[in-house]
Amino acid sequence: MPNGNTPATGEAIVALAARHIGQTYELGELVPKNDPNWGGPWDCAEFCSWLVFQAAAELYGCAPNSKDPATADAFTGYWRDDAKAKGKIITVNEAQRIPGAFILRVPTTIGHIVVSDGKGGTVEAMGKAFGVRRGSVSGRVWDFGILVPSITYDTTSIQPGHAEDPPPSATVVILRRDDGMPPDPRVEALQRALAAAGFDPGPFDGQFGKLTEAAVFEFQAAKNLSVDGEVGPQTGRALKLKYWKPDETVPDFAKPAQSQPLPPPLADWPDETRSVNPSLDFDVIRNEYASLWNTMAIRPDRQAEVAATAATIAKGAERYRSVAASFANMLPWYVIGILHAMECGCDFKTHLHNGDPLTARTVHVPKNRPPLWDPTMSWEDSAKDAIMVDGLDKVTGWTLPRILFTFERYNGFGPRRRFGKATAYLWSYSNHYVRGKYVGDGQWDPEAVSRQAGAAVLLKQLINGGAVNTPAEA
Repeated sequence: MPNGNTPATGEAIVALAARHIGQTYELGELVPKNDPNWGGPWDCAEFCSWLVFQAAAELYGCAPNSKDPATADAFTGYWRDDAKAKGKIITVNEAQRIPGAFILRVPTTIGHIVVSDGKGGTVEAMGKAFGVRRGSVSGRVWDFGILVPSITYDTTSIQPGHAEDPPPSATVVILRRDDGMPPDPRVEALQRALAAAGFDPGPFDGQFGKLTEAAVFEFQAAKNLSVDGEVGPQTGRALKLKYWKPDETVPDFAKPAQSQPLPPPLADWPDETRSVNPSLDFDVIRNEYASLWNTMAIRPDRQAEVAATAATIAKGAERYRSVAASFANMLPWYVIGILHAMECGCDFKTHLHNGDPLTARTVHVPKNRPPLWDPTMSWEDSAKDAIMVDGLDKVTGWTLPRILFTFERYNGFGPRRRFGKATAYLWSYSNHYVRGKYVGDGQWDPEAVSRQAGAAVLLKQLINGGAVNTPAEA
């Protein structure tokens, strides 16, 4: 914690950052910015925001209106916003020669931010396989450098009119999402390599769009690489791609209209909860939902419990159908039934919103629902209000990925957005989930284990038991 005796300088930022080299990385980890003894794990944006707070007692690069440094959420998108609103934006070439400057790659889905050591190097929370380490500015794609106003920097090495070094793209090929670029044979080679590795990039069309970016995220997470959605030498070598200099020619490929079939997926049983793409964009993660579904296996020791819960859901099908029929969007009855099991244990004496008793309006979030309530009213009356409160009446196109997305949104995207992990709300009791859950409002326990079957697991059991037909994947 700043004590008033140590000046907030760029050199102090670098020295403080260097003391944490070797500590671990965890995507989305929330770091208490006011804890001077925090020793990891770190997320790249959390690391940089913690450094600023420790040096200058300022919350920077955190969610708007953050006041409590213990819970302020740092994100590369917030670093971009703060840089534009209250910082000083400089070129990457300038930043790499200023100790303690920050260098940002603006997120399309995930960005990255590092501390410049002033010598062309970095100190950064690089990725799960690397932790906090030193790196290099060159050979990577960046957008701009940032000087934080409350930090004093030594800019004597920046000479007016000094010619900038060649940008990284002039010496190393970096592939990243760009929806407006024409087809690139390098991207097509990437797409084929991803497909051969079992990750679906969409059509082999040479365009680095949402589907290809999602496949890159999934590949990087699976291989414990730096998860940034971009393909440079590190990810390229892992995919056995051979080109990383602009003057190297890449042969043309025949471009089929659709990607080739992927190898049939097999269930495995990892020691940790499955990593997922932290994007909340349905178009980006829809294929991930299908992939996780197709590789899901129910834990044998939980099969009897899952079957019993699914049977209870099926027993209430007529009541769920009567509620679903009140809406014009073809809401599947089993979506209501699974939510009823998740929130209320299929107890028809409680509100679907959150499991509070029907004897009064809800007292937990969402509070005071339904707004007009008489204890003599039915469970169905309350359930209709819950569906409208959560927007389920507005959802259309009930494909399998859409159903899984809706379940996850109903409970909250915290595990995905903050930690890049599969949520227990969907995958508990399957091979995709091992541990990690929220044990209170905003309180994440990485060691806590869910004791409830996930919504995807219950849907799979309903299908296996013949109560439900498999929804379409697209």
